[in-house]
Amino acid sequence: MNKKGPTPSPRWNSLDIAEQETVPLEPGMLSAATFHVYLRQYNLNPLRVALTAGVRYLTVWNIQHGNPIRESDALLVRHGLYKLTGIAYTALIVTHIDGEEKSV
Repeated sequence: MNKKGPTPSPRWNSLDIAEQETVPLEPGMLSAATFHVYLRQYNLNPLRVALTAGVRYLTVWNIQHGNPIRESDALLVRHGLYKLTGIAYTALIVTHIDGEEKSV
């Protein structure tokens, strides 16, 4: 039987949370989070999205993880999502062209 008391919680040493700097989200992280919410909202399976869009499953996986994909694949995925839900997906999808990342 443990007779020690509860472990005290760590103290913030008088540091106000409002004084801490915030780190902005990278476009890939924001894209991944938004895509994840969209899939959950419409109860979509990533494999079904890939099949409907006519892209590889890895393409949808990359969107889910904020990795850049080809712009043409992004357009196909958007079209596939529209076919499945009837609602256009207008959120950011990170794409790359010739080794450079950009947001579509």
